[in-house]
Amino acid sequence: MVDDHTYDGKIEIRLGPIAVSYRGRVTLQNIDADGHRLEIKAQGVESRGRGGASSTTTAELTPSDAGTSVVMSSDLQVSGVVAQFGRSGIMQEVAQRLTQRFGSCVEQQLKAAATAG
Repeated sequence: MVDDHTYDGKIEIRLGPIAVSYRGRVTLQNIDADGHRLEIKAQGVESRGRGGASSTTTAELTPSDAGTSVVMSSDLQVSGVVAQFGRSGIMQEVAQRLTQRFGSCVEQQLKAAATAG
């Protein structure tokens, strides 16, 4: 954690036959608490220095029958060896898995916070 809105980290991803590792920074921007909306900027460099990735994601909380839904829209740009997988559908599959994992982590954090009190 760099500050309340900025985080440095590392992520490892498998795309088909290759595995890549990125070091980068995620920043929460344009936070609209009243509108329940924020923008997430992420930038990373492949650990081996052969490529990079950046994304801008907008997340908005909306009421649903089950409680609250998070609607996310992302624009992802990649370079290096992983860029060749953008046309094959593998990138979409990995993005969906990462989004589901993110959602599960948020759900766990919210449940823990509600239990704590």
